[in-house]
Amino acid sequence: MRLNAGAIQEVLKQKQEPSAEFEARLFASANELLACRRERLAVCGAAAKKAKLARSRAFGVVQELVVHLSPIQVLIRTANFFALHPAAQAATLVVLTSIALIIHARPSGPLITFSDLPDFPKYNDSPARYDSQWLADRQAYEREVEYAHRKTSGGI
Repeated sequence: MRLNAGAIQEVLKQKQEPSAEFEARLFASANELLACRRERLAVCGAAAKKAKLARSRAFGVVQELVVHLSPIQVLIRTANFFALHPAAQAATLVVLTSIALIIHARPSGPLITFSDLPDFPKYNDSPARYDSQWLADRQAYEREVEYAHRKTSGGI
């Protein structure tokens, strides 16, 4: 069934327009979706601002500790921090204990230096074995080539 251009235009003209009620529902749902998206963007923006503020606050605290305070004041503030944050206190204790174990876990015997090691070439014959193997392979190859020349030239 083929339609000509005129028939197609007639069919397209008969297309019904959406009702006003349908359009109102469509625009209402679109407005709801836009409101949800705006709300999500606002929440994400607020979270980003909060994180940026926390980073700048932490940098300011570190800068104040390093630049403006005396060592006694730094010690007092550090003690206050550990008193208020038991998790940080436990983590610091674990780190310091690990460092102490690593430092004191050295072998008790004398340290061996490079000069205490035996002469490597004196006991290692792998270079000589490699050279002799290479020479044997080369001689075997040359014998095969010579044999092939004799065989193809009629010498055998």
